[in-house]
Amino acid sequence: MAFRGFAPGLGDILTFMVIGILKTGFHLFGVIFLFAPNPNLKVLAELRLLQAGLGIVLWSINILVRPGLHERMGLTWRSRGGSGGGGAALVAGNGSATSGARSSKTAILKDGLYAMIVEVSNEFAKTISVYFVAVTLGAGAFYQVSANTSAYQIYGLALASAALINMKLTGSQFIMAGLHKHFTWLLEFCTVFCVLVGLVFSTWQTLPHTLGISFNLGEQACQYAAESACLPIYEGVFGGGLQGSGTSIQQTMYTVSTIMLIRAMYRLVRSGLYACQDFKWMAKISIGCFICIFLPAIVLWHYFLKTTLAAVFIMVVPNIVATFAFGWRLRSNLHKMSRSEAGPWGTSIDPETAARSFLRPASFMVGDGPSSFNERIEQTQLGDVAS
Repeated sequence: MAFRGFAPGLGDILTFMVIGILKTGFHLFGVIFLFAPNPNLKVLAELRLLQAGLGIVLWSINILVRPGLHERMGLTWRSRGGSGGGGAALVAGNGSATSGARSSKTAILKDGLYAMIVEVSNEFAKTISVYFVAVTLGAGAFYQVSANTSAYQIYGLALASAALINMKLTGSQFIMAGLHKHFTWLLEFCTVFCVLVGLVFSTWQTLPHTLGISFNLGEQACQYAAESACLPIYEGVFGGGLQGSGTSIQQTMYTVSTIMLIRAMYRLVRSGLYACQDFKWMAKISIGCFICIFLPAIVLWHYFLKTTLAAVFIMVVPNIVATFAFGWRLRSNLHKMSRSEAGPWGTSIDPETAARSFLRPASFMVGDGPSSFNERIEQTQLGDVAS
């Protein structure tokens, strides 16, 4: 996911589509020729793992064989020294040159690794939860969890993703430009938007219609009612049987708006820290939540709870803890910005790179220039007319 996120930010939509099609084709091939002759959950899990591995390989090759991407992604570095003033150093938020963070490819690659750890630790928690549910409670419970995951994506999280993407892309530009008040306003706007989506839109869309959503998303499981040998799976999905999932798909649908709000707020504060380039701290918290929170929780579920409804909440337990931790850190970063203190965001990109960004080079120099963002835009437009 971390590699895939570079493509939209760089406007490389064609590569994004091609790799997505190749991954989907690989998974479809595996389902037809590997899963269909031997239908079991282990084959599906292996296919999903191989699909993720294929994505990593393809995105890595794409970055390695296209030198033009290196400069656009900031993977090149020029020292300030040299003849003719060639090259440019990273510029700090106060306009002075620094030789600090992100002055080498190694530092940039480390940040990428930290970001990947954040994403992978979150995905591991979901994957392990689904695996335990399938192995422990059977296919019926597996259908319930899968339907619940699809539901909170459809009824809210997909809509909130627009604000989250904006937070990553525009928020980082505001910070690099020294427009910290604008970043704070963007964060407040996205927070209100995500809360409204979770409390109003998602609740209004799901709670009055849980039965209809359950049968819509569980439609494929209805085929198990056609044969008596498959009835336990059908009963495990819709309830009324002896298969011990503990809950029905209708009951798990009542959690959709709550789960959606938890995941949206987690992604929001995570996006805010991404914009602040606070990667190392996020990686530490994510690993800590996975090891100290999620693993004990899944063990507790396995021995004492063993219901689908409990498993749905176990999946987001590390998100809840990380949301509070990330939120506290983001609040601390905002206080530092308001006092013009140094932080992980303290370096700006060089003017040459800024010229290829959404903002013009002048807007990255925070000094005696115009303090209003609109004045900066007007200045840029006047410069375009004069040139």
